[in-house]
Amino acid sequence: MLEISPFLFLYGAHPRTPLTTITADDLDSPPDAAALEFVIQQHAVLEQTRRHILDVQHEGALSFDRSRPSEPPYAPGDLVWLNSAPFNLAKTSSR
Repeated sequence: MLEISPFLFLYGAHPRTPLTTITADDLDSPPDAAALEFVIQQHAVLEQTRRHILDVQHEGALSFDRSRPSEPPYAPGDLVWLNSAPFNLAKTSSR
């Protein structure tokens, strides 16, 4: 489970309050270093999010497959009954 806020995910930083604006400690670093750090951090968060989404999708697929009935053992050439109600077939007889 991702343990970051949506704001942190979208913007790469926690929301600023008046107190954090006054005591900001990132003002003494050059802007290009801060931008590079932001891009690296966003890339890491994006990869973590992507892995989390894939894990959740995989867990959902496993859960679905556990409740799914097994397929009947059909072989080529077996005769089966089909329900034609879902198909719009032209009626050939008046019966």
